Amino acid sequence: MPQVPTKSNIIRRTSVPVVFALGAITALSFRGNAISPGSPVLPPPQALEAQTASEQVAEKLRPSVVFIESLVKARPVAQTPQDGGGENLFGFPSVPGAPGSLRFRMVPPPRGNASGSGVIVRSDGYILTNDHVVEGADKVRVKLLDGRTFYGKVMRDFKSDLALIKVDATNLPAAELADSDRVKVGQWAAAFGSPFGLTDTMTSGIISSLHRNQQIGSRANDARYYSSLLQTDASVNPGNSGGPLVDLYGRVVGINVAIESPSGASAGIGFAIPANTAKYVMEQLITNGSVTRGFLGLSPRSLEYSERAQYKVEAGALVTS
Repeated sequence: MPQVPTKSNIIRRTSVPVVFALGAITALSFRGNAISPGSPVLPPPQALEAQTASEQVAEKLRPSVVFIESLVKARPVAQTPQDGGGENLFGFPSVPGAPGSLRFRMVPPPRGNASGSGVIVRSDGYILTNDHVVEGADKVRVKLLDGRTFYGKVMRDFKSDLALIKVDATNLPAAELADSDRVKVGQWAAAFGSPFGLTDTMTSGIISSLHRNQQIGSRANDARYYSSLLQTDASVNPGNSGGPLVDLYGRVVGINVAIESPSGASAGIGFAIPANTAKYVMEQLITNGSVTRGFLGLSPRSLEYSERAQYKVEAGALVTS
């Protein structure tokens, strides 16, 4: 029968870390007395190495990350004569019930201008982002770190929520896509993008989990199903969509796509589409302009009573092609 710890046992167990803490304080105090008042207190070498590595990742990736604006035009919508006001088709004030009083007015688009992030994946002008960043846009404008601005042609894939933007430029600083199958929980990760429109932003954390499955949207025509997402605690916010999630070597391991949050801002749970998925979609969009997916072509169904009797089984399924 397990024993309940006595008070003395509890004291002994807790006294060890207290001793070490006191020892550390004493050592630091002694060390501090040996340093002249004007001498800077430097971080340990390990901290410097980590800081240097993070700085190198930023230096490598920042030129490859872009700010994306999805521009939507307001569209004229016909109104009935009962609406009144405004101008008629001939440019004169509209009078309800008068001939020619049918008028047009500019209405807000169903989805307004939006912004997001992207990453240059080929030096000849290909930029990877999320499909939901460019969805419904009449024009897509891309701004590079060096200030150059381009309008691009968009190739989309709704199912993967990935899109490619082709801009007329060469010798662009392209990022390297990693093998996302080799990503492990606990490894360092950094998210780049333009959260809330704040361009050229980097946050860091770790890979929190792998193979997350999520559904965003509830209606059949707008629901997206995501599988095998990477999860990270690197701060991801609105505007980070389409930006890269990278490893300690500055290689893109994923494309930031969504967050889990009750407030709409970062709560330490962000998701990214794996780089290997992005590679597959990107190659098909460049080659074919669309993504073709294979399917097995088999349809299973439960056996009818007569079929169970025929095959002399109590239960089962019939698979047809």
